Amino acid sequence: MTRRLATLTTLLVLAFAAPAAAQSGAFGPLPAPQPTATPTPDTATTDTGETGQRTLFIILGALVVGFGVMGVMILRDARHKAPEVVMAGPTVPEGTGARKPHTAAAKKKMRQKTRAQKQARKAHRR
Repeated sequence: MTRRLATLTTLLVLAFAAPAAAQSGAFGPLPAPQPTATPTPDTATTDTGETGQRTLFIILGALVVGFGVMGVMILRDARHKAPEVVMAGPTVPEGTGARKPHTAAAKKKMRQKTRAQKQARKAHRR
């Protein structure tokens, strides 16, 4: 029902729409242009179009304050969202597979192994 009503109203609008006056003679001669009045210069205003130094300092101050406020807001938000760092406790988390600091016995064993490898390389050179 609504489609029929929409189609009917569209056809009625298109049927009774009059063409615009400018579209009646598309290939006819162009109308003569209307004469334009020359503007008279206004000598009362002395505006040179330059921005004053005081205005520039006000804009600069507003920018500095604005960027400062944005920086503070970003830092404050970052500090709230950052995870807390635990300073106390083990330096190596357990169960993560991270290397533990070497004990004196482990260092001694590694030195002996390194010496043996070095001697084996020297023996191979001969």
